[in-house]
Amino acid sequence: MEYLQLSKVYVNNIHNKAGTQAMSIDSGGRVTTPTRPFFNVTMINSSGAAGATGHIIFNTITTNQGSHWNSGGGYFLVPINGVYQFNFTGFGADSTAGSSLNPGVDVECRIEVSTDNGSSYSGIGASYSYASGDYTRIPLNLSVSALLTANARVRLNFNEEYMFYNDADDDLAPDGTPHFSGYLVG
Repeated sequence: MEYLQLSKVYVNNIHNKAGTQAMSIDSGGRVTTPTRPFFNVTMINSSGAAGATGHIIFNTITTNQGSHWNSGGGYFLVPINGVYQFNFTGFGADSTAGSSLNPGVDVECRIEVSTDNGSSYSGIGASYSYASGDYTRIPLNLSVSALLTANARVRLNFNEEYMFYNDADDDLAPDGTPHFSGYLVG
């Protein structure tokens, strides 16, 4: 068997056999992967402060590259085996009204995965915080990387207390909204 030996390969785009562009390299050597699965969702309440608990069904999709975020079910459907990165940033609240937490209250959110079509979920990462002082909304940040198989479902769940959400123009949170995102690392 003969080898193809090259010292350099010059390309601008790499496509699969069907013609879908999988990778692009610009004149500066920067590589983009335009079909990499990626989502970013948020929760907005135009009528003011609110809180959600349990399995969070985000109401606003800001990005859904590859269409793997299921808005009705509130989960990301893993398209292929690989390592994935998931991130959440938001605030804990005390009620469905999005009120400040009482001192001494715990807040927990988890990123969960199901490998049985959503019948059961287990946590792959958690953020836990405790309201120790005055009435407040506690910031929660969570990042987790996981090796997942195709067709797994990934969602965000508030196990204790509520996720605060609000109008995008409110000053009570960085931009008034929580964000949940994820993407295929490789």
